Amino acid sequence: MSLKRQHTPVRGSARRVLSVGLLVLGIAGCATQAARPIGSSGAWGTTPALPPPSDPSPARTVLNVIATPLFLMLKAAVCATTAVIAVPSTAIAALSDPAGQGWQRQDLDEGVAANCGPPYVLY
Repeated sequence: MSLKRQHTPVRGSARRVLSVGLLVLGIAGCATQAARPIGSSGAWGTTPALPPPSDPSPARTVLNVIATPLFLMLKAAVCATTAVIAVPSTAIAALSDPAGQGWQRQDLDEGVAANCGPPYVLY
């Protein structure tokens, strides 16, 4: 009595490769550069700054107390995902541009700063 190993069908492994590929593409979207902050300058000129905020109302304070912890959890997840994508991308950029003069590192720095930096309060 011999036991033969059963091979998985090709369709199952193809589905796995497709699923992993779609997951990688979805995560790569998280590492794209965010929109420029208001009041910043860039290649297309300066974006107008918002007027100064009015005095905080009690409703805004209550909303901040309730929503900020949820916002921080979501921001932490986005920042962790950004770090997972940015670390290998930075390594590839370092190999392709040892002097650090290229746009790749600058875009990675700006993307990590936008996803992991302030604001840490919702409103």
